[in-house]
Amino acid sequence: MILQNIIWPNTTGSEITELYYHTNNNIIISENNIYLPANTTICFDTYFNSFLAKKWAEYTKIEIVTFEIEVSGKGVVQLIADKDILIEQKEFDGKKKVSFSISIQKYSFYYLKLYSDDSTIIFRGIIKTDMIGRDIRLALVICTYNREKELFKNIEILKEKNKNQVDQKSVLEWIYIIDNARNLKKNLIEEEKIQLFPNPNTGGTGGFTRGMKEAMKENSMTHIILMDDDVQIEFEAFLRTKSFLTYIKKNYEEHFLGGAMFRKDIPYILHAAGENWLDGHIENPYKNTDMRTINEVVKVSENIIENQAYAGWWYCCIPRNYVEKKGYPLPFFIHVDDVEYSLRNGKRPIYLNGIAVWHDEFEDKKSSIIEYYDVRNRLITNSIYKKENRKLNAIYIICERLYANVFRYRYKDFKLSIKAVEDFLKGPEWLFKLDTEMYHKKLMEYGYKMKNVNTISTSCQYPKRNILYILLRYFLPARKKARIRIGAPIIAFAGKKKVLLIDPKNRKGFLVEKSWIETIRCIVEALKIIKKVSLDFSKAEKAWRKQVIKDEKNF
Repeated sequence: MILQNIIWPNTTGSEITELYYHTNNNIIISENNIYLPANTTICFDTYFNSFLAKKWAEYTKIEIVTFEIEVSGKGVVQLIADKDILIEQKEFDGKKKVSFSISIQKYSFYYLKLYSDDSTIIFRGIIKTDMIGRDIRLALVICTYNREKELFKNIEILKEKNKNQVDQKSVLEWIYIIDNARNLKKNLIEEEKIQLFPNPNTGGTGGFTRGMKEAMKENSMTHIILMDDDVQIEFEAFLRTKSFLTYIKKNYEEHFLGGAMFRKDIPYILHAAGENWLDGHIENPYKNTDMRTINEVVKVSENIIENQAYAGWWYCCIPRNYVEKKGYPLPFFIHVDDVEYSLRNGKRPIYLNGIAVWHDEFEDKKSSIIEYYDVRNRLITNSIYKKENRKLNAIYIICERLYANVFRYRYKDFKLSIKAVEDFLKGPEWLFKLDTEMYHKKLMEYGYKMKNVNTISTSCQYPKRNILYILLRYFLPARKKARIRIGAPIIAFAGKKKVLLIDPKNRKGFLVEKSWIETIRCIVEALKIIKKVSLDFSKAEKAWRKQVIKDEKNF
């Protein structure tokens, strides 16, 4: 079975070529081959093409693998381990398949390196095994809402690449498109393995849950992949998911297999490859890592040590038997749903190089409605999984959101924070009876409305200041006006009276203004809700924990 292909982008000169190969010369690449002039070196010590033997040895039953590269020309192919340890080299002259078989137990990672004496063409490179593994049958679920352009790009890739990939079989057996906007046409999407399901707007959580339920109807399905509609992806990610799971050891069969996320705007920069949930705060140890060097690839390949790591639903593979044991996600609508579902698993997600997507950065996506879901769903998740001081944590979250919103002049958003706390205290019975689509529309009326703006924001580089400094500046008179990114830190607001907050990608934004009246109102509301939490929190948290146990038993 092919464990992974050696892959490359379709054009030279791209920002991301060093995620695939390093070379000392001008080469010509196409979808089907790479052309090397004479006296050229190409090295596959990269994120997509190195073989992380240590990880395969730890998590799978694989012991022997074969590197094979099909070339035409004249030169030398080397198999190299770790940092420039030459394992073996072979010369070629003419059209040949050059192969190396090795045990993966000795070194951490391997890669191929090729020198061309004359002009040479690389047709294909693979890493394979003769070992027989278990049968893996993958279902892909994509939840979409009015993102036709991005969705159709991914559907075209799926239609083109999902045929004859592994042993003349499809990599993905079922592909479910869940349309929360209910405006896509079946004749433009569906074919033998792709099905479209119109769905009420129950958010990403509801859409993915609907897809999971459809997938579970297929008795032979073994794993469900959840993927965002607006990502860019290498189809190779699906193949590596399947090959890795084919040989995974028994004690890791219920672990999630997560996908890394690269930034679309700077495509060689990694945003996440496993994140930690620290009682409501996300710790991202790999954020803004440049992945063009093998040192960073190996560093990131090490799993996060803490056991509260989660796999984001931009790409997450979930075993069928986990769903059967633990049930479906809680109806969170959006945000923190992937955190809760991973924590419910209780097992650290696994990450493998080459299983990744490119996604828009989140820093300027903080619309008002997100405030509600972030606060409510953080409270629910912490009430279930935080081991101690849960009530104090809830009070801390209220105070944190008071500080974050008041000092950004986003007073309407703090109203949504209060609403989120009130709804958390109602318990799961209220949420499970709720018409989430209608309630979402109602919540949208609370916050700031995004409008087109004919300007762009200023730089997002700001000096670091402590909380005391920010407090002092807030109590001083403010007269300045500014336009800044929505994701700007609080210090960007210091000394400003009016601020135009902008999402620079789509040039939409809204105006906020410092107000002492609104500040006092927010403080009073915070004190009221803290009192309510002090009285009612224990009852609510017990109800949320019982709900998860109930879901598991009643699946």
